[in-house]
Amino acid sequence: MRKYVQQQTAALLQRLATQVNRAAGTGSPDAIHDLRVAIRRLSRGLRVFAPFYRDDSWKSIRRELRRVMQMAGTVRDRDIAVGCLAKAGVEKGAAIVTRLRAERRRANREFLDEIRGWKELGIARQWLRRLEVPLEQDDPSTPLANARHTLPALAGEYYAQVRAVLEESPDPKDLHRARLATKRFRYTLELFRSCYGRGLETRIAALRKVQQLLGDVNDSVATWTLLSKVMEKSLERKRVREFLKRRAKQGAAAFRKEWEENFDAPGRERWWKSYLKNMAKSA
Repeated sequence: MRKYVQQQTAALLQRLATQVNRAAGTGSPDAIHDLRVAIRRLSRGLRVFAPFYRDDSWKSIRRELRRVMQMAGTVRDRDIAVGCLAKAGVEKGAAIVTRLRAERRRANREFLDEIRGWKELGIARQWLRRLEVPLEQDDPSTPLANARHTLPALAGEYYAQVRAVLEESPDPKDLHRARLATKRFRYTLELFRSCYGRGLETRIAALRKVQQLLGDVNDSVATWTLLSKVMEKSLERKRVREFLKRRAKQGAAAFRKEWEENFDAPGRERWWKSYLKNMAKSA
């Protein structure tokens, strides 16, 4: 298992380095999105594999990842808000759009300064040296056994978490908890991809669909949280608010429908647990 952790950590850091190099160019929306995904995957990997590292260096690395994630999020929030305003029918030259674009440029400059510093330092190589995994001659644990032991229980926890959220008849903003749980579950599964066959890809695709639906809801909620602080009271502000409120409500309904009719259909949790327990293969 320790060798596997070493290999997975190196792969996650290499993926981060690739996206850092890409984002350090112009800070385009797509590059920032892909970097954020790479950060989430690495952060989750550090948390899952924490018991295998020599020391607690992973904690400070996660804090650094979180800091840059917030910087990238500030840029992305403006991109999403401008896109939502366009869908709401707000003119490209409107004052609020001009303001958001200016804020985006400022935030992007700060983000690029930071990420270019990462690139120059070769931060992924530095972190790989810090994330040492002691290799013991007598290491009875294997990725196969670890996956079979932990992932079925994790699936059960995920179902329980999302069901608990839905039982509260949540407002769209409250679905953020389900979104975070979905991300944690998906990125943990991806760490053990090589332990399973094509069946895992089918399940990850189902999770990805749930995550996308919840992401659409979150975009509307987060955009209004941002706009409510900067838009002056007007008929246009009211129209945008109603548009985003309606969009979030529709997205929440689409998520609930997908969850109840497909993801949490009768026998579906058992389908997940049985596969994760019995279909793992040598990695």
